Amino acid sequence: PRLIGTPVEEGARFELGETVSLAVRSSERDIAVHVYSQPRFFRELFSRVPLARGIMRLLASLSRFFSGLQYSSLMLPQLSVRGGAKMRKTARLFQTTPQVISAMITALLAPIALLSGLTLLCMLIAGLCLAILRTATNAQLYSAGFAACADTQAMNVPASQYDAIAQALSRYFAGKADTPQAQILKGGALASAFNEKELQHLSDVRRLFQSLRALGLILMIAVSALMLTACALAWRSRLTARTLARTVLLGWAGAMVLIGAVALLAAVAFNSLFVLLHRLLFSNELWLMDPQTDLIILLMPESFFVLLSAQLGWLMLRFFWPLGLILAVLLYLSFKPMKSGEPT
Repeated sequence: PRLIGTPVEEGARFELGETVSLAVRSSERDIAVHVYSQPRFFRELFSRVPLARGIMRLLASLSRFFSGLQYSSLMLPQLSVRGGAKMRKTARLFQTTPQVISAMITALLAPIALLSGLTLLCMLIAGLCLAILRTATNAQLYSAGFAACADTQAMNVPASQYDAIAQALSRYFAGKADTPQAQILKGGALASAFNEKELQHLSDVRRLFQSLRALGLILMIAVSALMLTACALAWRSRLTARTLARTVLLGWAGAMVLIGAVALLAAVAFNSLFVLLHRLLFSNELWLMDPQTDLIILLMPESFFVLLSAQLGWLMLRFFWPLGLILAVLLYLSFKPMKSGEPT
């Protein structure tokens, strides 16, 4: 077996086969030594697969680094990093030491934080795709939105026809009908609800929803892979519950900052964002409607999409309320009172 050395807090970590030893300069200015054994079953199993071999080597390197950091912190290393006033204040806030803060700043826990942040982002985007699909196939929501926002007097379409249009749209977007066309009363005479331009645009919208369904499935697979990778890395690193909770919170905080920025942009400049999304998502300009000839723009003005956005937000809260429980557990583990001698 090959001897592998890794720097740790105030010392070094050496690995030879299944045997691992750490030598750390302690707070009493002595050399503290710790020897233990670690299993290599999964590493040897995946090392036989060509594609997984390189990934396993990367994870093993990160594992050695984090494991050395965790075990060396249990050996009460000498505090060589004093830090400035702000760092010491931050350390007291998080019930830790400037040395640990310095380690986190130098990206010792960055992989797990990055994986947890990416997991949350993928989970939320997948949930948004599911919420959009649920909204797009909800006939009752269409009817309520039309009743609240639509003004179709210019085309002589009475409000009594809104339910028929809502049923046609919801069935079409759900894949239960081949066309969104509906026969309604216009000016007292039976006529088609949509013209050819509107039908082409609705066909583009349906294809977009089908892409969202596939994207949601891909993202859920990505969430599973990211969670497994993060869990494997955390297990191999032998992090304490406090350190792991803080690292996950750090990744989640980064993801929430990004999500909050997008939500703020949508709230402040909804119309500009709406136009930008249409230009990005559609390769034509069929979405530019004429209120004199196109019924869609009368049924779905800007206020209709604001109402749909509010419904999407409510669905997201319903889908992801368990994340609030997980957040509460992470906060508790991060800030619970420390016992004497408990590692940070």
